[in-house]
Amino acid sequence: MNDGFFFTETTIPVELLEESVRNASGKAVVSLQGVIRRDRKGSEELDHVVYEAERIRAGDEIDSMAQEVRERWHAELLFRHRLGTVRVGETSVFIAVSAL
Repeated sequence: MNDGFFFTETTIPVELLEESVRNASGKAVVSLQGVIRRDRKGSEELDHVVYEAERIRAGDEIDSMAQEVRERWHAELLFRHRLGTVRVGETSVFIAVSAL
């Protein structure tokens, strides 16, 4: 399962990732999906969020967390995060943890 962490500027294929995690591990899996919700800022209704990141620094931090997950809990971590414009109803982050 551990193909690590990465950013994407396209839709996160949640169903495909969940299926791959379950098939790869054959063990317990927990996943979390963050979806953009409609909100208001003052009188203006928001219909999207724009994400930016320092890819190398953020990637290094997630790699470090994934290593700790493997060592402390004997589990694998899969992490995807959207960058750029993410509209209401779209997934901005997907995380899956699977027992080894």
